[in-house]
Amino acid sequence: MRSRFFIKPAAILLIIFLAFSAVCGCTRRKDDKPSPTASPTATAEANASTEPEETQEPVFTTAPDTTEQATEEANLTPEPGSTEQPATEAPGGTESNATPAPAHTQQPDRTENAIQTAVPVTAVPTATARPTSEPVQPSTPTPKPTETPQPDPVTALTYIEPGGEYYCDLDFDGRAEKIVLGVKDRDPGQKLLTLMVTVGNSGVVLVDSFVMERYIGGVINNFNTGDNRVEIVISSAIGTRDETIRGYRLGEDSAALLSTSFAGRMEGVNGNTISVMKYADLMGTWTCMNQLGISYDSFALVPLNEEWYVKNEPGRLCTVSEPLFVGFYTSGSDNEFGYLQGGLGADRIYPVSTDLRSRIDFMTDGGVRGYMEVTFDADSTAYYEGTSMDNWFSDLTFFH
Repeated sequence: MRSRFFIKPAAILLIIFLAFSAVCGCTRRKDDKPSPTASPTATAEANASTEPEETQEPVFTTAPDTTEQATEEANLTPEPGSTEQPATEAPGGTESNATPAPAHTQQPDRTENAIQTAVPVTAVPTATARPTSEPVQPSTPTPKPTETPQPDPVTALTYIEPGGEYYCDLDFDGRAEKIVLGVKDRDPGQKLLTLMVTVGNSGVVLVDSFVMERYIGGVINNFNTGDNRVEIVISSAIGTRDETIRGYRLGEDSAALLSTSFAGRMEGVNGNTISVMKYADLMGTWTCMNQLGISYDSFALVPLNEEWYVKNEPGRLCTVSEPLFVGFYTSGSDNEFGYLQGGLGADRIYPVSTDLRSRIDFMTDGGVRGYMEVTFDADSTAYYEGTSMDNWFSDLTFFH
């Protein structure tokens, strides 16, 4: 009994001794080989590494003022479609599977893409944007078609053409009249020109038509200031020399369209006068020029000058074939009279002016000025002693 009791306490002491030795050994082992100082993150990386313990632990260098930015970038959603992450190489060339601290990750390109993906840019909708299910309306509504605006009323000299539409207060009542020139083809080479005037006060349409081959020109102009009327003048022609100037204006009560005409061609307008040209068979056919006005007494186109001046055609002369009894202008009070005939040095002349009634002034090739008394018919054809000028000159040219 005693020996048993002794053995039992001895066994207990042995166990206590062995346990104490084990504790002391562990304590000595830790003191002999202390572990390097590292952050909890680095320790976790070392424990997760599959490399032997004696591998040199990585040393991390923290970049200044980048922890917060890197942390935000690391928390961003990766770029869609990127399933493979780039390998992270531990400092010192040792590979590690541990995830490094966010502050040490360097992914500038991936970070930019991640930012663009995580924060997509959405265009700011404009004022006209609509949901895709609704039709998009234009920002500016399309204007509705309107009637063609009327041109400003004519208040000064205005040239007009066939097919044109013009407005002018022809009767000074405050309402503009509408003026239209229409043209239609008729027989080959001929046209029908129609003047239509719509009276502004009553709406009545007044019309005049005539046949022509050529339209020379037309104007709207107030030729007679003070008569409260504006005139319309149209120049046209048929054939080579059948030219006519027509004038129009509203009657006293604007219920009728008055008209007048003059044989000739309108060359232009200067103020309240019309430059006119007409052909006259003086000694052959020559061009005569004058100024026309509109009479105050009656609506008519009248020449302003008694004398018509003949357009000079250099080199053109008329050779006398039979003696002509003519007058010569002198510096004295009385004119002289004599004959024009061959062999006397005064047989070649040309016309310089005429009154188209009874006289033709001429100039000889020697510079002597004279006149011959003649008669004219309605077509401005001259006759000497009742016979055609062909009987008195050998080389006349006529226009037909």
